Amino acid sequence: MKEDYSWVKLYRKIKDWQYYGDVYVKAVFLHLIIEADHETKMINQIKIERGSTLTSVSALCLGLQMSPKAVKRALKLLAESGDIIDDVKPNKYRIITVKNYNKYQSVGSQGTNKGTNKGT
Repeated sequence: MKEDYSWVKLYRKIKDWQYYGDVYVKAVFLHLIIEADHETKMINQIKIERGSTLTSVSALCLGLQMSPKAVKRALKLLAESGDIIDDVKPNKYRIITVKNYNKYQSVGSQGTNKGTNKGT
């Protein structure tokens, strides 16, 4: 497996998010942010936009060590709340898009690196 040393931003305001206290929904959402492609690309002749990932419930279960029921519930809640777009192609593939990914992960957006070099 290729090592990836890239990073994602996580705003402290996430503590105010309606699902912050739901460990399963929060885990799925954070996993989707981390797994989302940071640039548009083609996978098996399928265009995957920035902020999206080509995945499946079974892949999410494996990556998160969660049951299919917990993953499906989390995806349903995230889609209903508008946090993600879950585009399911029956018997083919699933593309999940994190809404506002560009806002969350924009290069040069507001933020600070204060405290990141503590102890160095």
